[in-house]
This record gives sequence, C-alpha cells and structure tokens, in this order.
Amino acid sequence: MGFCKNRLYYISSRLKCSPDMLRETVAKRTFVYNLPFDWLESSLNVLLDMGVSSERILRDLWVLKYHPKTIHERLQKVKSLGVETVYPWMVKSFLDFLISEGFTIEDIARRPRVLTASQKTVKQRLEKLRSLGLKEINLNTVSRSRKDFKKYFASLESVSIQN
Repeated sequence: MGFCKNRLYYISSRLKCSPDMLRETVAKRTFVYNLPFDWLESSLNVLLDMGVSSERILRDLWVLKYHPKTIHERLQKVKSLGVETVYPWMVKSFLDFLISEGFTIEDIARRPRVLTASQKTVKQRLEKLRSLGLKEINLNTVSRSRKDFKKYFASLESVSIQN
C-alpha cells in the first residue's frame, strides 16, 4: 500500500486532495487520528464505492466514525428507495427519524426526494407545518427548495390566519 498507515496522506490520496488542505480539515476533527487504520480504510472504501463524492466526505468527516457495515447498510437502504446521489449525512439515522415522525417506509419510498434534504431542515419544516395544525404532511412539501417552501408556508399561514 505504501502509506505506512499515515492517515493524513492515506485520506488525501483516497479523496484526491492535497495533504495541506486535509491537514486544516483534520485539525478540527482530531478523532480521525484515533480511529483504527483498517476501520478508516474500510469506511472510506464503502463511502467511495457507494458513490459519495470526495468533496462531500471532506465536508463531513464525522461519517468516518460510523462502522463500515452501518455506513453500507444505511446508504444501501437509501439507494434502494431510488435515491441516486448519496450524502454522508444520510448515514445518520435519517430513515429512523422520518419513521419516528410518523412516516412509513412506503411514504419515504414514494417520495425519496425527502432524503436529499438534511434532517435538520426536514425537522424544522415539519415543526413549522405542525404549528399551523397540519396533521397529514406530504414529504414532497418538506423537500421543496427554500424559496418554494417559504412561499408554500406563507400561503398556508395566511389561510390559517383568515380562519
């Protein structure tokens, strides 16, 4: 392999970025140095094999904390719902979150676009919609662009105020 288990050079070569650029990123995420090398190697392999871009991995290095098997299972679940572009944050219990919010796997499968929005955004939008008294929420609604959601919410809010 030729990396003598130096994490910085190994990661920079796998993610095709300069060691200097990576050094700045890793300085804020020192946990990378505590991960066993084979764990790090396996996690990177899974992420790259599943199609997560190097840039996205660099922005979300925390994903390397997850067990490689967990990364694979969660990204595979997302891909099986028809989502082609996967992001590191999808490794978090994003499906579990939606299910805990009352959505079924079938709901998610019918509207996989919701998986392209961050969990934080979805949570905020669900809270806003529920604050208006909405019980049934279409997942496409929460995955709209910021501008479209704002317009949609404003129209619902004006109807709500009139009633």
